[in-house]
Amino acid sequence: KVFGQDGVFFTPIMMAVMSILMVIIYFFLSPFFIKMLYSGEWIDDTYREDISQTSRLDARLKDYGLTPAEIEVCKLLLDGYTLRQISGILSKSYSTINTYCTSIYRKLNINSRVELLLMLQEYKS
Repeated sequence: KVFGQDGVFFTPIMMAVMSILMVIIYFFLSPFFIKMLYSGEWIDDTYREDISQTSRLDARLKDYGLTPAEIEVCKLLLDGYTLRQISGILSKSYSTINTYCTSIYRKLNINSRVELLLMLQEYKS
């Protein structure tokens, strides 16, 4: 008689089997509980990161005094579109887009698209 209560006896083998079963159950259930406990934070962090990339670029361009139309053109320039492509995408004339581009360069104190890309590369998503 190793352990008993009310006439129920446990042998060392039964105790070992129960211990192993408890360890197996723990290993199967612990990832579930950890995921359930922390999944909300992971989702929040992912969402926060996606939002911050766009808002950081917008905030930076607004700091330079760009208008909403200039910000839109600037984002398309950062994505690699030409002025002609941008005029087609935005349904505006080429000369209007060229004026926006000139204004962007003047406000950012740059002279080329390469300088624009170098200046804002950390904000580009």
